Amino acid sequence: MFRKHVIAVTFLIKAITCATLMAQPVDWVTDVEEGMGKAKGLGVPVLFYLDTAEEDAEDSGDAQERSFTDGVVRTIVRERFVPVRLRKSAMTEMLLKQLEAKEATPYSIVVATPRGHLVGTIRAGQVAKPDTLADQLTALFRKYRTGVFEGDLKPTLEDESAKADQLIEALRVIEKLLIVEADSTVVQLLDREQLSEDVRERAYQTLAVLSTKITVEALLAAAPGDEAAAAALSKCTPDAAEALLPKLDPAKPDVAILVYDTVTRICKVDAVKPELFAEDAPEEAQRQEIERVKRVVTEAAERWREEHKALR
Repeated sequence: MFRKHVIAVTFLIKAITCATLMAQPVDWVTDVEEGMGKAKGLGVPVLFYLDTAEEDAEDSGDAQERSFTDGVVRTIVRERFVPVRLRKSAMTEMLLKQLEAKEATPYSIVVATPRGHLVGTIRAGQVAKPDTLADQLTALFRKYRTGVFEGDLKPTLEDESAKADQLIEALRVIEKLLIVEADSTVVQLLDREQLSEDVRERAYQTLAVLSTKITVEALLAAAPGDEAAAAALSKCTPDAAEALLPKLDPAKPDVAILVYDTVTRICKVDAVKPELFAEDAPEEAQRQEIERVKRVVTEAAERWREEHKALR
């Protein structure tokens, strides 16, 4: 009886702790220069929240404040932005003027690059709805990272005179910002004849991080003859593993066994049976195993997308 009571209390404490963590607000920066400097160092955009209403304003901003305690919103803000809370002041007015943030109103959000260029604005009504806010933040972050790629990183990757350390740094930023729009450019980089092994291995790693259909197919093509590519292939996401399922074709056993080993490892499929891909394996048993693995991998990919879609 005592043990059951202890277990019940333990679960209660854990539940209270989790609820408390979920209720924690965003860790705001209140100094603009500090926030801009931090964003520049991290290479991420700045999120300015305009807590700038007059004291006698009817709208108190409570709904917007509640949005910032939403788990998905907090995760996006923490992982993708430097959040700065702006109070009503002459400096705030000057900042908004410099950003040309004409749509900014009290309790709205203005997103800017670390260099002080406007990315976009999220209206106060949208900030008040957690789901909408999460979608808008994701859209603006994607807009920011696309700009970084097109303006800085893509020219570097396409420059055949770029040094290895420049290429590796560009690949690092692509990984950090999850710039999936860079997938084909990174794949094309691997076609370059004069490419150091360090850059090649880093490019494989970048392809695994991006885990798009294009990148996983490139890794699959390189894997049979390149250990680094094979290692990177096994680090792709469940979403990418699902994209490989059409390659589980018994008519092409060499590719099929590689795909089988890869997707079962990525999605942690239990009771694997690689022997069923031997030349004399029973066809019906092989078919059933392929169907089982496809089902398990598809379910794993769906769970993964539900958990990670807001950050990709």
